[in-house]
Amino acid sequence: MATLGNTRQLRQRPIHKKICPNVRSILQGQPKSRSKPKWKLLPPDIFIRIFSFVSPSDRCNLRIVNSTFKGIIDHPTNWTSKSIRLCNVQRYDDNAWQLIETRNLRCIELGKLSKKNFKKFSKKINCLRKLRVMGPMKVSHLQSLQCQKEWLREFTIRDSSLLSDTELIQGITHFKQLTKLELGNINSLRNESLKGLVKLKNLQSLTLCKANTPYQYGFQITGSGLQYVLFRLPNLRSLTLFAVNGMDFSLSTVFTSPYENPGLEENDNEVDLGNSPEGEVCEDKPLTQLNLETLNLPFSLNFPLSDLALKQLETVTNLSLHESYLLRRRDLSKHDVMRIFKRLKTVKKLDLSSSNCQNEVLANLPSTVEWLDLRDCYSVSILGIHSLAEVVGPKLKYLGLALCNRLSAPLISSFSRLFPNLEELDLSCCRAVTTAHFKVFLQLKRLRILRLVGCPQITEDSIQKAREESQNRILITGPYYIYKKDKR
Repeated sequence: MATLGNTRQLRQRPIHKKICPNVRSILQGQPKSRSKPKWKLLPPDIFIRIFSFVSPSDRCNLRIVNSTFKGIIDHPTNWTSKSIRLCNVQRYDDNAWQLIETRNLRCIELGKLSKKNFKKFSKKINCLRKLRVMGPMKVSHLQSLQCQKEWLREFTIRDSSLLSDTELIQGITHFKQLTKLELGNINSLRNESLKGLVKLKNLQSLTLCKANTPYQYGFQITGSGLQYVLFRLPNLRSLTLFAVNGMDFSLSTVFTSPYENPGLEENDNEVDLGNSPEGEVCEDKPLTQLNLETLNLPFSLNFPLSDLALKQLETVTNLSLHESYLLRRRDLSKHDVMRIFKRLKTVKKLDLSSSNCQNEVLANLPSTVEWLDLRDCYSVSILGIHSLAEVVGPKLKYLGLALCNRLSAPLISSFSRLFPNLEELDLSCCRAVTTAHFKVFLQLKRLRILRLVGCPQITEDSIQKAREESQNRILITGPYYIYKKDKR
């Protein structure tokens, strides 16, 4: 044991030279030398690339970490190509508007705004390319957006109920650079106003959605008015008509060439386009052939299409007949119902969800179909699936059979043989699916996404085991998976 004197001698002993310099500086009372973190040596481009995959909520958390992350998050590169939803705009102060202005936002989604706030928004945002207005649109809002008419390319109005058809079309046609237009909740749209859309010569995608109102107040549009527009938009490739089919509306007239329609009057080739600038020449000569690639008719196809109309739709590759009443009718012959599938031989993506598709329809689908959704088609049974496999079995990449409860367990066990090239499969809420079917799903070598939401015989443990056996090759969701929308 050391004595008191020896202890004092130990305390006065000089520091050894081999001690770490930082330790020596601490022992001698000198400040510690701080070295920069290694992550700061990485170039900012790498962080910009990494943060591009981060959700908006996580970006807010990263922004408050330090000043370096704040500068990278606020860089315009991270926001120019992203679609951002602006919430509670009425609470924004000058600092918030300045931050939005520096980020150079191009794609924005807005909620309900007052006239004052909408005007401020239009002034603060420069070179706006994509705009989605979820709240009611007013005339003052369209007037405030006139400063964006040279830049705006995609425009979505989800609620047009406060605008008359004249105010709506005249306000829209100022944006002549539009390539995508979506008009929702339309109360009325007369032919005289609708024909003004021919000014949008660059339009590639058009969506018209009828308001959910009684028919007598209704959609004052006829087939000839929409026909006039479609055959005078040379760049149109996508068309969506949501719940527009009525008693006085004929889709066959819409898709029939004016040269082949004997009921077309001569004065229909002339239209008053409103306040057109002097010297502007509008081409009124209609096209001879439509070039549509995507056709969506949710809640719209109630009557069979004529042969002349189907001839114009032979270029369609994506077809959606969601909630189509045509496939529910029993007063029509099978030939009239399935004629649309026999003529459209180039369809690759087909949506027949909630249409009560029959087994006979699956036996007459185009052989080019690679994507098929049969959600809530409760009439589809074993016979229909086998017929489908004979027609498009090896080519099918996506198959949606959610809520199809007439499928049996042995039928699901044969999916690896019937559809060997499936990449995505949806069997949500199918009671016949059991944990024993995971061996069948693992035999699908190209399967990447499997949805088993609401399957009562599937457990979380079995899903976790299947993920491990597939080495996380298959993304499996279910049975109690809840889709959560990111808050932006």
